[in-house]
Order: sequence, then structure tokens, then C-alpha cells
Amino acid sequence: MITLAGLAVGTAESVVTRRRTLAAQAAAGVPRAVLGRALLLETALPLAPGMLLAGAGGGAIGLWYAALAEGGGWSTS
Repeated sequence: MITLAGLAVGTAESVVTRRRTLAAQAAAGVPRAVLGRALLLETALPLAPGMLLAGAGGGAIGLWYAALAEGGGWSTS
């Protein structure tokens, strides 16, 4: 959930930062499909390393916790 919130905030910040440039390009007649692709590349590519790191870290913590719970002598029965 924290990762998704970070992704949403990062995307919103990127959109706000690029608003003037995108507006100028739209006023110059750049096709909407090109603007959409540029916006996707400018938001997704910078966020990809953080998302990969968060996914790998979350997976490692999950595996560690699963190993701890199984081998730690805890019993559910």
C-alpha cells in the first residue's frame, strides 16, 4: 500500500512539474498520442528503479518472515 501511495505521489508530482511544458507543446499542435506517450515515459521510467527496489525489499522481508515463522518453533495447532 505504501508503494502504491508513493507511486501515486510521484506520478502526481511529475505531472505537476511537466504541466507548463505539456501545455506549450499542446498549444504548438503536438498530437495528443505523442503527449500521452511522453508523459508515460517521463513518469514511469524515473519511478521504475524505486518500484523494483521496493518489490525486491518487500519480497525479501516476506521470505525472511515466512522462514522465521516456519522454523521459529511457532505452532498454530
